[in-house]
Amino acid sequence: TVKADAVTGAPHIENTIANSANRTNDVIWNKSKVKNATQYEIQWRAPGGNWASNTVGNTSRGKTTNLTIGALYEIRVRGKNGNVYGPWSNTVYRYFFTTQTIRLKSASKGTFTMSWAHNANATGYQVLFTDQPNGAGAANNINNIAAGQTSFTKKGLVSGKNYYVQVRAIKKVGNISYIGNISCPVAVTVK
Repeated sequence: TVKADAVTGAPHIENTIANSANRTNDVIWNKSKVKNATQYEIQWRAPGGNWASNTVGNTSRGKTTNLTIGALYEIRVRGKNGNVYGPWSNTVYRYFFTTQTIRLKSASKGTFTMSWAHNANATGYQVLFTDQPNGAGAANNINNIAAGQTSFTKKGLVSGKNYYVQVRAIKKVGNISYIGNISCPVAVTVK
């Protein structure tokens, strides 16, 4: 028998994209530090529950399946080669919920106000925005909003510039923040 090479280096989960209609989460990871992996195993569970698992080929994307709307999940990934497993990635914490919808409430000079529907189960929200259509840089503009609020105003913006705004619900349990599905971006032209 040929012994499989040791799998070294952990992948890093970069993002998850929820599909509440199909009850799946696409998990996207960076595998640049992983050596000798021919496949990747994705695991997910409700906090304290049993891990469910899905194995994909030598790729940087896979799915969690059969998720429950409103539930919390821990997700992790590792490389494998035959029966040889590499170290686990970072663990991400997700609040799997129907995606919030965000809309423009008003725009005035250097300002926009966005609003969204109240989520009774959320402990807060995050509003992200960027001037890049592909969403790049939004992680540098995260605004934490209290649970009872359903609108956000940003001032001091550049007139005539387009901004792309998204919202996601947060559910905090203990010291862990489970991040909800992010909304589709809404383009706003600031007056």
